[in-house]
Amino acid sequence: MENSEIIKAVSSSRHGLLATITRNGAVHTVLVNPFWEDSHNAIAVFSRRKSQKVTNLLARTAATLTLIDGSKYFAMIGDATVVDDPAIVTDCFAAFAGKYNRVPAQADDRVVIFVTVERTLGVPF
Repeated sequence: MENSEIIKAVSSSRHGLLATITRNGAVHTVLVNPFWEDSHNAIAVFSRRKSQKVTNLLARTAATLTLIDGSKYFAMIGDATVVDDPAIVTDCFAAFAGKYNRVPAQADDRVVIFVTVERTLGVPF
């Protein structure tokens, strides 16, 4: 799948479901506000350092971000990286603000999760 199709799908959806794998192998799914981050060529999601999804990703990098529109879905599967570098987190605010017309609340434990798509399921909408 072309990056342009992934970018278009992520850009047109305000919400997505991010699924990670817990320590005991269960799926942990949460609602997120995904956005495309050009400088990392990846889907990005803000979180907090102590969130369950970050804990899961630090142990296993597998992640799936699913976008849903009525009965249609588009799942993007790949590896995720958790970045806590304040400069990179701050740089991502502009991409988020451009999409959502707001900046995430400031927090000392803010991190950004980058999902690099390796394969997809469903059809982008």
